[in-house]
Amino acid sequence: MHMHMQNNYVTLLACCIGRRYPGAIQQLYVGIGCSSCGLRFKSETADKYTEHLDWHFRQNRREKEELKVAKNRQWYYGIVVCFAEFLVFLLLIVW
Repeated sequence: MHMHMQNNYVTLLACCIGRRYPGAIQQLYVGIGCSSCGLRFKSETADKYTEHLDWHFRQNRREKEELKVAKNRQWYYGIVVCFAEFLVFLLLIVW
């Protein structure tokens, strides 16, 4: 087989792209899926999933509060706020 797996990553050669890999497809649906963004979490990391849902809640609450204050909609987050929230999000996933 022309498939190499290392650290849960699969490297496929061009000759193998057309083949079916049922195990790989099944892995796409393992665990708990976030209904907001589709990110998946292993069943053992239910606490990370809860923290992730809390992150969505904070983001949604922040957006609603900003809409109440401003007359016009903010079309994008400031780069600092977005980067800071992204770092927190990554730390939640890694730990």
